[in-house]
Amino acid sequence: MKVCIVSMAVAAPAVSNTAADLIVQEARESIGTPYRYARESERSTDCAGLVRRVAAVAGISMPRTSRAQYRTGKPISAKDLQPGDLVFFKNTYRMGISHVGIYIGDGEFIHAASRQKRVVVARLDVDYFARRFAGARRIVRDSLPPLPRLCAVP
Repeated sequence: MKVCIVSMAVAAPAVSNTAADLIVQEARESIGTPYRYARESERSTDCAGLVRRVAAVAGISMPRTSRAQYRTGKPISAKDLQPGDLVFFKNTYRMGISHVGIYIGDGEFIHAASRQKRVVVARLDVDYFARRFAGARRIVRDSLPPLPRLCAVP
């Protein structure tokens, strides 16, 4: 007879490594990277290239443009934003969806800014972004791992 007990103990990891955490960490490490239109590397990037590169670190494949990225993932409201979510803006340098960033919490996001010519942190409540906010998407589906089973064989 085999008896299995599901352990109820859950140990918290010392360092969180969810997909959202990896995305935020990689985005933070990209701050200061030079802006280059239609680029996607650690040496230079545009907004969609930044998202595509940091998502890849978490094992998530993303389309190349902000417009295509806007159709990826689950739509969420601004009040439900969590770190690692994508924030989209319209009518920045062209009509429609034209800019994307990575939400990092506390009303802030990281994006490749053409005006500042580098990857920077910005606030969603700044007038420029607040007027152009088009929506947000969640691209990660983090869940808790299954509880370990401890089996005893008599």
